[in-house]
Amino acid sequence: IDSGLDVDALKTVCSLLQRIKKANPSLSLIIISHNPRVFDFLSPDVVHVVSDGRIIKTGDATLINHIQSSGFAL
Repeated sequence: IDSGLDVDALKTVCSLLQRIKKANPSLSLIIISHNPRVFDFLSPDVVHVVSDGRIIKTGDATLINHIQSSGFAL
């Protein structure tokens, strides 16, 4: 969702997604991004790391911080 967006546009998109989710609490969203900045604006319940088409790690939002500090060496 973030390809080609500057930080202001990204914030706007994430804000709209939050409003949609709030209006539809049973709605699930799948956000695919390599940009950790997305998660400064969205708070995921579950994080999956995908490699070669397979989920190799699942965790909560703290997994994003772990990847940022240590890379994908899980």
